[in-house]
Amino acid sequence: LSVTAGSDAAVDARMGSSSTAIKAALTSTTAISVGAGIGMNKVSTLVQAYVDAATTVSANGTIRVEAEDTSAIDARVKASSLSVSVSGSSSLSVSVGLSVARNEIKNDMTAFIRNAASLTATGGSVSVTATENARIDATSTATSITLGVGGSGGKAFGGGGATAVNYIRGKSNAFLAGGRVAATG
Repeated sequence: LSVTAGSDAAVDARMGSSSTAIKAALTSTTAISVGAGIGMNKVSTLVQAYVDAATTVSANGTIRVEAEDTSAIDARVKASSLSVSVSGSSSLSVSVGLSVARNEIKNDMTAFIRNAASLTATGGSVSVTATENARIDATSTATSITLGVGGSGGKAFGGGGATAVNYIRGKSNAFLAGGRVAATG
């Protein structure tokens, strides 16, 4: 006899952004480019497998009550920025790339046998399990390219930053409470 419950929720997210600023002039010129990408993903489930307040449960063999989570998040966040400023006089070019990925899996799982007046596994065992196998695979990338060219001087500033913050939380409980449970085997 098997009582099973599972969660295999999945998120597959791909996100990208790009920004380009190109400016050319005979007099002084400024080009500013900002590319930003933010991806937020969340999976939250409740998984329960149980036998509750049963009068009689009997099986020839093993009795299994199982809850399992195999939720997954695969996330890719990209941001790129390009800035070019060209002038016969002075030029200023600024480029910024920023990428942020935030992913969370929060699942609560419970497997139990509670208040079974008579639960018997003849020639087997009684097994109650809750298994957590959630996973997160995240990549966050940022690129910044800048070029400043001027007849009397050019300035170029660029920066890029990327971060991925991942959480796997929740509860995984398995228990027997109350009643009479017997296994022979």
